[in-house]
Amino acid sequence: MTRIAGGTANNVIPETVGLGGTVRSFRPELRTTLRVAIERIVGQVTAAFGATADFRWIEGYAAVINDPHVAGVIREEARHVVGAAGVVEIPPIMAGEDFSSYLTRAPGAFVLVGARNPDVAAAFPLHHPRFTVDEAALPIGVAVLVRGGSHPFPGRNAGGGWWRGPGAGQSWTRAISSQRRSTRTAPPPRRTS
Repeated sequence: MTRIAGGTANNVIPETVGLGGTVRSFRPELRTTLRVAIERIVGQVTAAFGATADFRWIEGYAAVINDPHVAGVIREEARHVVGAAGVVEIPPIMAGEDFSSYLTRAPGAFVLVGARNPDVAAAFPLHHPRFTVDEAALPIGVAVLVRGGSHPFPGRNAGGGWWRGPGAGQSWTRAISSQRRSTRTAPPPRRTS
């Protein structure tokens, strides 16, 4: 639940109240189960109080699920760029990301490049009003992506396009950081459903 809106005065019961929020899951099949369960609960709770509900579900971004092969290549190339100590594997995070749409069309990997550096006032997380990037991290990200993109990935056809191979989509987000940066702070979630 991220939003409750209703009424215009402290001493008047509002005629309507709106509730809103986001639902996220690591398993795509769970999203349908959650939608059905939430709609049932909303209907039953409002009926118990003699009210009605106008339930609306807006499908948002799917889970970002990296291709294991691509993620492995990127991880190894990151080690070449920043050294083994600069590559941090993080557990799954509940960030909503439109990159998931690309991953339904071609194998890929979503990576986080550490751009936090308090020495240059780049200490706030993504979506914070004072967020800024340590631009010294940009060449690191470019180097990793150029090195990773030069690999002949299975599934890439002669024209450079992709087909969705078996076993794709089984690995989660990897994080890349330089030795002096941290990527352990995940961005706050965005609305997905």
